[in-house]
Amino acid sequence: MTIRFEKPAGATGAYEFTASAHLWKVTIPKGEWRDVVLSTDPGDPSSNLVVLSNDPSVSPRSPARRTVDVWRTMYGIFGQNGGTTMLEVQDQTSGNVITFIQVFVDDSIKASASGGSIALRYKSQKATVNGGDYDWPTEFVLRNADGSTNGFIVQKVYIGFESADPTVKSEHDHWWEAWRVMNGRVFSGLSKTQLSACDTATSSNTGGLRGTQWHRFEAKFVPNYAEPEKWGKISNRAGPLPATRAQPPGWITLGTTRRSITVDFDGTKMPPTSTVTFLMENF
Repeated sequence: MTIRFEKPAGATGAYEFTASAHLWKVTIPKGEWRDVVLSTDPGDPSSNLVVLSNDPSVSPRSPARRTVDVWRTMYGIFGQNGGTTMLEVQDQTSGNVITFIQVFVDDSIKASASGGSIALRYKSQKATVNGGDYDWPTEFVLRNADGSTNGFIVQKVYIGFESADPTVKSEHDHWWEAWRVMNGRVFSGLSKTQLSACDTATSSNTGGLRGTQWHRFEAKFVPNYAEPEKWGKISNRAGPLPATRAQPPGWITLGTTRRSITVDFDGTKMPPTSTVTFLMENF
């Protein structure tokens, strides 16, 4: 079996990949993300592959999909701690390791700045978790903003449910949403009068299911930006916020601030059980 390892189309930033037999090596700067694509050759019979790591803060999980006859996943790797972490691509059925990924985080390379003097940060409250249901509210904080600060906060949202029951389908989705920034204040969606109260990562209606539920967010302040004025709404996803599933002009992941929650749960039990395996913001 062949595993192809590449950077996503249109990705920016320095990627250093080397390959030797079944070992791939990736070097990334501390404090930056690198998204990598793993895929099999067309027609390969294996569709039950998984990327494993004993350090979720370095390599948060992302969804895998099979399109026609190719297994493919985009995997986000974050350079949090210096040194090396080893990931494995494994066949879940047999337990066989197909390839290794060695991630080296280089402390000597300075991470990219957000640009300008305005820094966006999350200020989250405590997450409430019950089985696979959870609420995790946050506020946007714009450091160094003043009366001349105008534009939009743009946030990319990834959500997923990885089913542990072979009879229940896993689900994944993503989109971009936005909040107006006017005179240094954050407003609700496109409003010019209603200030934003909070943004909440919400999972609900997981009773009777078991598996892993997760949200991952990437957000940045974009000064003097007007693209969200052209967006519509996405039913059952972004609520009243302007939203789009098409990558907005000028959007890149570098320079974003992030937050993420992952919950392993069993909603078939009474009471339901849950374990928060990843919870972090501003990384």
